[in-house]
Parts: sequence; C-alpha cells; structure tokens
Amino acid sequence: MPDEPFELDLSLQIGKYEVERQLGKGATGTVYLAVNTFTGEKVALKVIEPEVFREAQFGAVHRSQFLNEASLAGKLKHLHIVGILDTSC
Repeated sequence: MPDEPFELDLSLQIGKYEVERQLGKGATGTVYLAVNTFTGEKVALKVIEPEVFREAQFGAVHRSQFLNEASLAGKLKHLHIVGILDTSC
C-alpha cells in the first residue's frame, strides 16, 4: 500500500508561525506564507516533507543540506533575496 502524500493543515501553527497559505512546492519541501505571532511580521516558511527523513541515512544528508542552505542563504544581503530569520530541524 503506497504512502499517502503529506498535506499540511493550513489552520496549523508551526512554532511561533501561523500559516496563511502555500506559496510554492518543490521536490523536498513546501514554502508557506506565515505570520510571526510575536511580531506580526509576515514570513516565508519552508517546511521539509516528512518523507525526506524516512530513511535514516538519506534523512541525515537532507537535514545537513537544509541547514547548509539556510546558513549560506543567511549570509546573502540583497533587496530581492529573502533573509533567513530562523532554522529548525
């Protein structure tokens, strides 16, 4: 029996972020428009699909790549590039 695709309940709050709507979807994750419930600031929230982490070996690789991507992107400063505010795995 194949696994059913994971769908995020958009009424969900993830940490301090309240999800408003989906912005885009890629091979390993989905980006949502969310609001920081402490500051009211709108943010793009990238969520990695749970299927990515099912196999321990590949999950560790993907987790490392995700954190590396956030670290590198967080160093970029440009008007048309979204800043990295927070990461969590």
